[in-house]
Order: sequence, then structure tokens, then C-alpha cells
Amino acid sequence: MRVMHLWQDYSPNLFDKSHPLCLAHGLGSEIVCQSFIENGAEPLPATYFVRKRDPSESNSSAIFTRLVRRLRRPLDTLRFANLTRTRVAAFHPDVLHVHFGTTAAALEKVGALPNVPMIISFYGVDVSESLRDASTLNAYRSIFSKAGVLHVLCDEASNRLVAAGCPSTKIRIANLPANVENFPDIGTEKTSVTRFLIPARFVEKKGHIVLLDAFHRLVDNGIAAQLTCFGYGPSAWLVQAVSERGLNDAVRIMDNRQAGNFTMEYQRVLRQHDVVLAPSIRSRSGDDEGGPALTLVMAQAAGKPVIVSDFPGSERSVADGVQGMVVPSGNVDELYRAMSTLACDRSMWERFGRSGRQRVLGEFSDENYWITLSDWYFQTVSLVS
Repeated sequence: MRVMHLWQDYSPNLFDKSHPLCLAHGLGSEIVCQSFIENGAEPLPATYFVRKRDPSESNSSAIFTRLVRRLRRPLDTLRFANLTRTRVAAFHPDVLHVHFGTTAAALEKVGALPNVPMIISFYGVDVSESLRDASTLNAYRSIFSKAGVLHVLCDEASNRLVAAGCPSTKIRIANLPANVENFPDIGTEKTSVTRFLIPARFVEKKGHIVLLDAFHRLVDNGIAAQLTCFGYGPSAWLVQAVSERGLNDAVRIMDNRQAGNFTMEYQRVLRQHDVVLAPSIRSRSGDDEGGPALTLVMAQAAGKPVIVSDFPGSERSVADGVQGMVVPSGNVDELYRAMSTLACDRSMWERFGRSGRQRVLGEFSDENYWITLSDWYFQTVSLVS
């Protein structure tokens, strides 16, 4: 069997495992992408791209950079469409795995979505904010009929696709692998100061502002705590928000610059922190998680206690009071109470960490994902054979 993976923007060695797993299990496999993000990792075998792109291009908030990016994207999309046609003709894939609904929509809009048995994976923004865009929604309604499997990451994402016109019989819910096998049981330790960590891109939907307000209250009430914001993206707004709250001495911002050696760097950061947070919200643009936060899942694999908001997909790795604490999204009061509880009652740390590690090692493993993925590939091909 030959599998072609289509991406608009591809970052190697981060979270995607579909292509490496195909290669590891002896399937013919290649990646075709519009932009290959240069994060320090080398392209895997059989990777084709329109152009390489520095992470700073997409992470920059500079008006000129954003304008250039917007102006060149239509041309890049046409070049991506031509590259896709060329590779389909040369590779003769049995099945396409399209990553992000917006990748499929972009090709559909220019009449270049190949007529090949197809799986489309929706990962977040493509099943939240993108549903507000009329042209993308129209393209979705066309690709719903073409795809054999529509893969989503949680029940809420499934419901949104059904509301958009997708037949429920085509939708499958499955976790992505989170590299959990490579995370040791770091566990917890007694510290004089509770060291909180939010591992997330510096974007609105990750809930940094809600977290800063809750953390500010924590510090004002005399609880010894520190907070690290570990991620990437435009950060001037975050630096300003920290400064406005007088938290410069208690909050650190670490930009990992979308590095390709993320696993090693993240393990180092986890060893320096006690409680990991994912206080995600729905942004003003409509973007939300649309599935479990994989950096949080990795923290659970390392045996860390966690606090999450009830964003769509949080339930896939955290049950309130079992693997951690779950609070209403956007609720500063409840987030503060959860942070205060864990800071003042450390007996919960080991229990939450142990339960979280046990859960995610089974549900977010490479093996689990490959069993599901290979079934989809063979079933999709058999539907047209």
C-alpha cells in the first residue's frame, strides 16, 4: 500500500507520527507540503515541499511580514496544487491522508484535490474558527462527500462537522500519539515554591490572560508560586500583560522557537516544574483546541499533576479529581481556587500524576494510533476496490 500525506504547513519531529509510522511498518509513504517549517529537524525520507519556511515568518507580528505572508500564500497554494498533481502522478497513492481540513479545502477551492480514496484529519482551528468562513465551509461540504473517513479528536469536533453537513457515519474519533513512550516518569518532588508551567503557543486561545489573572490573585494572597510560559509565537502582548500585573519577578516567558528537538527540551523544562496547566478558552475569532492538548498529555506521561479548563477534548486525558482538576473555561475564580488547592495540598500531586501517566500511556501511544490508522487506510481503499 502507498500512502500520501498532504499538509499545507508541516513541522517535522513535533507531533505528527503518521508518515514515520507508515515507513516503520513497511508501507510506501511520502509527505507533500506547501511549507516545510525549518525548525532544526531534517526532512524525513520522501518529503516534498513548495518551499522551506523559517518559524519566525509565521510567528512574527510585524505588519510587513504578515502582509508579505498573506500576499504570497495564494501563489504558494497554486504551487502546492501543482506539486500535489505531480506527486500523485508519480507515486500513484492508494490512499491520501490529508492533515487539517483547511488543507483539503485549499486544494478543493482550486480544483486540485486528487480523486483518490481519502482520509482527512481535523485538528483544531479547522473545526472551530474555520467553520465561520463561508468559502471554507462550502469547500468542506464538497469534501465531505469525497472522503471515506473524517478524523476528529473529540465529541465536540464531531458534533460540529455533523452540524456543517458531514454524515455522522464517516466520522471517527481517535487520539493522536503524543510521544508518550519517550517520557520518563519524572513525577513530583517537595519544593518550597509551587512552580506552575503553561506549555503552549503564545496565542489567545491558550488562556494566558485568564491564567495571569488567577496567578496574580494567588501571589497577592501570599502563596509562594512561580509561573513559566513555555511556547512560541509573537510574545510582546504577553510580556506587556505580565508587566501590567506587576508579575515580572514571578513570571518567566521562555520562547522555544518551535525547535525540532522539542521532546528533549520539554523534558528538561518539566523537571523544573511541579504543576502543568492548560487553561484554554475559545478566542474571539472562534478558534479553540478541538481536541486534547498534546503538551499537557506529555506532561501527564511524565507524571505531573495538571489543571485544565473544560475545553473541547480535555476530557480525553483528564477526569476531574482523578488525573487532575478541571475548571470552567475562562473562569478566573475557579482557576485560582484550583491553583490554590494544589499549591496548598501537595498530597494530591503524586495521586494525580500517577493516574494521569497510567491513562495517557495507554491511550496516546504510537501503537494505539497505528492500529487505528492502518485500519482506516485499508478500509478506505477497500471501499472503492
